[in-house]
Amino acid sequence: MAKQASKPSTEILLKEYEVCQSSIESLAANVWQTSAVIGLASVGTLALVATTNPPLLVSLLVGLFSMLGVLVWWKLAYRLWSVRDAKIVRMRHIEEDLDVAGQGHYVAFMDELYNQGSARLVLHDHHRIKELAKKYKISDENARDLAQVEYQRKGPKDWVRVFLYATPAFWLLYLAYRLVPIVWAALSLNVIVIPFQLK
Repeated sequence: MAKQASKPSTEILLKEYEVCQSSIESLAANVWQTSAVIGLASVGTLALVATTNPPLLVSLLVGLFSMLGVLVWWKLAYRLWSVRDAKIVRMRHIEEDLDVAGQGHYVAFMDELYNQGSARLVLHDHHRIKELAKKYKISDENARDLAQVEYQRKGPKDWVRVFLYATPAFWLLYLAYRLVPIVWAALSLNVIVIPFQLK
C-alpha cells in the first residue's frame, strides 16, 4: 500500500506563496520589457526602411524578418503568461490549504464578477456578489468593497495582441506602397505592348 504524502506545513506553504508572488511580478516585468524592446526595434526598422527606400528585395527581407521576430516573441511571451497563470492558480490552492481568502481568491472573484455585464450592472447585482463571495470564501462586506473597485477585465495579453497584429499590418501597408507602382507599371506596359503584338 502506497504511503500517503504528508501535507506541507504552514511555513512551507507560506514560503511557496511568497516565491509564486515574486516570480509572477518578475515574469510580468520580463514580458513588458521585451515587448518594449521588440516594439521599438520593429517601429525603428520600419521607419528606417521607409525613409531610406532600399531596393525592394531588401525591404521584403527586412519586413519578413521583422514579422517573424514579432511572432517568435509572441510565442515566448505566451509561454511566460501561461507559467504566470499557473502560479496564480497555485497561490489560490495554497490559500485554500491555509483556509484563507487571499489575493488569489480576490482576483478570481473579480474576474468572474466582471466576466459578464458592465460595471454599472455588476454593482447593482447584489445576489451575484453575495453568491460569488460565498464561492470564494470572502465576507459579504469585503465582497461589496471589491465590487466598488474600478476593475479592468481585459488583461495585458489582450492589449499586447494588438501589437502582434499591428506590426505585420504596417509592414504589409508599406510593402504594398512599394509594390503597387511596380505592378501598375507592369500592367500598363502589357496593355500597351499587347495591341502592337496583335497587329
